[in-house]
Amino acid sequence: MRRLLLLVFLIFLLGCSKKAKIEVGDKAIPFSLPSLKGGGIRFDPEDGKVKILYFWADWCPRCRDDFVQLERFYQEWRKDPNGPVLITVNVGQSIEHVEHFVKVLHVTFPVALDRDGKVARRYGVTGLPTYFIVDGKGVVRYIILGWAEEKVLKEYLERVSG
Repeated sequence: MRRLLLLVFLIFLLGCSKKAKIEVGDKAIPFSLPSLKGGGIRFDPEDGKVKILYFWADWCPRCRDDFVQLERFYQEWRKDPNGPVLITVNVGQSIEHVEHFVKVLHVTFPVALDRDGKVARRYGVTGLPTYFIVDGKGVVRYIILGWAEEKVLKEYLERVSG
């Protein structure tokens, strides 16, 4: 009986020590996912670049507006070697759904496919869309659940970059 209680207590302690989600100030978790365009997308949080991770799905009403805004940003930043890196992560949808959504909106930025939602769960994503702004050392500086106003997103990026 004593051994059983000790085992239950140890399991409880181990369970309590695991974080359920990424929070501001935590290190971002590296990952690799298939890309919509083929191949893969590797997220290396400590590569020295500021990054925007954007978790989304096509059924999300705000995501359509965000995609228009993110495409504008991407066109502005993509040729700047010091500009932020944008990685969008579709959560739990088929390639056909994602392809259609991207085609309709004329999106050119990278789209990763988290078909089983494993990466979203590791990040503790509880709603879509969700943004993670990560600094060049891999530290999550901002988390935005829901739509991000252009002015706010640019302000956060400037703070993290500066």
